[in-house]
Amino acid sequence: MKPALAAFAATALAALALPAFDSQENAEPALATAGSVPAHYRLDVAGRRSGCTLARRGADVSGRAEVALEGDCRGPALSLGTARYWREQEGTVLLEAADGRIVAEFFAADGVAYESLRPARPLMALVVQ
Repeated sequence: MKPALAAFAATALAALALPAFDSQENAEPALATAGSVPAHYRLDVAGRRSGCTLARRGADVSGRAEVALEGDCRGPALSLGTARYWREQEGTVLLEAADGRIVAEFFAADGVAYESLRPARPLMALVVQ
């Protein structure tokens, strides 16, 4: 019993030491730490580039970071012009206005960094720059 337990423990420790990789060609670690999460994103709306970019800057102890918007982020269908903060919560990204109101909610997606949940339309994607 002891040899089996020792072998299991050794296997578990070896597995923890190996980094996880995503399937992208440059094989970057899939598990990102707070310092390695990309900070610059391009907003695509309904599959087209919108001319809006977001830059996430630093984070406080609660995980909320300031967002700087550049370009046209207020278009007729977009409400991102009031976004001031980026907050990650249970696998989603919330863009918040200064008053704490949720402007948009995104989830991690394949092929792009994040896709929108709210608002439901237009479909938006945040693409790493």
